[in-house]
Amino acid sequence: MKNKKIAKITALLLAMVCTGSLMCSCSIPEIEESKNATISVEAATENQKLCDKANNTVNAATVKEYCTLEKFNQYNICNDVFNRITTASYITDVNSSIGLPILRKIGDSYYSVHPIKTDNNKVLYGFIMYNNSGKIIDGWCASKLHTVNDYSKLTTDNTKLDVDKIDPYNCFMENVSENTATSYHKLSDGKEMVINYSRKDKESEYYITDFKDKNDSVVFTNTMLKIDLELIK
Repeated sequence: MKNKKIAKITALLLAMVCTGSLMCSCSIPEIEESKNATISVEAATENQKLCDKANNTVNAATVKEYCTLEKFNQYNICNDVFNRITTASYITDVNSSIGLPILRKIGDSYYSVHPIKTDNNKVLYGFIMYNNSGKIIDGWCASKLHTVNDYSKLTTDNTKLDVDKIDPYNCFMENVSENTATSYHKLSDGKEMVINYSRKDKESEYYITDFKDKNDSVVFTNTMLKIDLELIK
């Protein structure tokens, strides 16, 4: 059952290329999330049981329960992309695949904190946000929380490789059929950087076409507790 859940989640993420240890790509279909999707009473109960275990006091820096970057990357997806996935994933899916070492409750929503150990033993942190029913609505990971100024020297002469030097753990979405792509980068103060790219063909590098900072639709970094922001200072 656990393997089936992981396979289901991975298949539904459609077109993600997350930098780090996981590299995969395909085109992004233009689909909308089903607004009338329902889950069973049993599934809703299991989601709620996990949500009820939220604890806002434990320090994630003391947790030694690590997942791999490759496993976390199935959730390293921004809210805009999650809204295009037809079948929802829930906190129970996360618990089955990578565990829930830390879970926070902020207002009517929740987020989990996941210590990640990379292949070279570097430690970074992943964060997944859920709505009040435990449905996943956003995810990202980082070793450092960036600001708009960190991207200020980028121009259209820069490639995706230059962007990766700033934020190597970004969520990167390709539209292979059109040779275009977009990367998403969480910023401080509830913002995100969105960078668009294009290339001549599949053998060419992706070059920046435009980029802009905007308000993050879930204002993730403004939602987080200070104790968790300290993890990625």
